Amino acid sequence: MTGQAAPKADTQSGTKPIDASSKKSWNRPKTNGPTTKSQSGKGIFKGAIAALNGNVFEVHNEASKANQYQKTTQAIAAYVNRTMKNGQDMRYIIENLKEDDFDSLVPVESTIATGKVAELMLQQQVTIFMKRTDQYDTNKNSLYTIIWDQCSEALQAKLQGTPEYGNYAPLSCPIELLKHIKQVSLKFENVTYKPAAVQDAQVALFSFYQTKQDSLHQYYLKFKDLVDALEHYGAEVGVNLALVRHAAELNGDKYADAIDYDHPSFRLYLPVAKERFLALRFLRGADRSKYGDLVIELDNDFAKGSDHYPATVAAAYTLLNRRKVKKMNERLNPNNDNPNKSTGGPKDRLREDDEDVHGVVLENLCSI
Repeated sequence: MTGQAAPKADTQSGTKPIDASSKKSWNRPKTNGPTTKSQSGKGIFKGAIAALNGNVFEVHNEASKANQYQKTTQAIAAYVNRTMKNGQDMRYIIENLKEDDFDSLVPVESTIATGKVAELMLQQQVTIFMKRTDQYDTNKNSLYTIIWDQCSEALQAKLQGTPEYGNYAPLSCPIELLKHIKQVSLKFENVTYKPAAVQDAQVALFSFYQTKQDSLHQYYLKFKDLVDALEHYGAEVGVNLALVRHAAELNGDKYADAIDYDHPSFRLYLPVAKERFLALRFLRGADRSKYGDLVIELDNDFAKGSDHYPATVAAAYTLLNRRKVKKMNERLNPNNDNPNKSTGGPKDRLREDDEDVHGVVLENLCSI
């Protein structure tokens, strides 16, 4: 699911960046910190940083959680945002897996001031920009060390044994390291016959349903991993001419029926069609004992001429979360007496998934 970049945190920590006291060596064979159970038989691998509460990266057969990659990246993003100076920049690259371009900080000449005042203002902007980018480079090196030290030895060995490792390790590039970890931890590299890999990934997505033990947030993370698996192999979900034409119709395109695979508008409406398709799959995969009546309502509304289906996975998430809160409130207050009155502890728990949304990138494709 490709989409909007996650917003940066507004606050900046005034603390110093992580102290990478041990000098980094990109080809070192071992992590700093505890070892895995398989290595020593003494406890479970928890990584080098206690503040990450045991959130680590492991190979697929080591991982105790199906959504380990998502959980660990969230934990690291929150940690660096809290502890590094300008840590929001590191959080940005973790959540988006791309560099920050600092567009808002690029020095520009004043359109108001002139003469020496304008020169001083420009110089001040240059100074701020240089300090920020210097800190950015320093933080990236520290972030690479943090990520590496949260990898089990088995995962480190696997990463070091691939050609890709030699491309990013000498540069201490945390973005490429995270991409590589994701490939290995989600078993992307284990299936060499691509048709089999794509077919397995498609079957996994369309046979996946939320269990009663999964919170809505956990269900989302697992769903996202399955979509990521398909995208890794270049398989596009929802690539269908009828769906693209439908997206064009919703946008009021008079020539929707004339669109074919070679039409310029096909690529224009394809992202919207794909996201609508995934949003529906996300809805239908949700726990029917909790949300089945919502899907029925949407079907009935559509039959009556009102299309209330969510256009994005993010919108589907919000719709499901609100339905859960509404049903819980009805159980807590069946007579609807003073619906705005606080219900105490349970009410606080109703917002748990809603708060969790901010810890992940709920990706939206553009809505046209």
